[in-house]
Amino acid sequence: MEERRRVQKPVGIYVVAIVVIAVLGLFQLYRYWIEFQSIKEDLPFLMVFIPLFLCIFTIASAIWFTVGDNWSRITLLTFISLNFLWWLYIVIIAISYSESKNLEIFLKALPTLIRPTLVLIFCWWYLNTQEIIEYYKQIT
Repeated sequence: MEERRRVQKPVGIYVVAIVVIAVLGLFQLYRYWIEFQSIKEDLPFLMVFIPLFLCIFTIASAIWFTVGDNWSRITLLTFISLNFLWWLYIVIIAISYSESKNLEIFLKALPTLIRPTLVLIFCWWYLNTQEIIEYYKQIT
């Protein structure tokens, strides 16, 4: 009978959790808070609820990911992807409602997508590596 070797918890799990909590959680919450304070007119409920919901649940899923099972990995990937899609939606809306309809507004908005894109790519790559999948399969 073959004995299965026990896979130790990868340190990268904590690194990913810290990056996600900092970049997609706390930093985004702070950024949204500042933006909401600067807007003088009333915002639609969903334009306030969705970003706050995404940030809070992304933080919660990152914490669950550090102590959880394979479902926590899938949940974290889901919320990271939803965060990216929301950010992409906001940039597209900002471009479409801008006064200037030239390429310049697009080029100004493009750098705001760099950080979320890098976090998305890094997380999808790392959370689907063989080491992570093996670790979460053994504890599920």
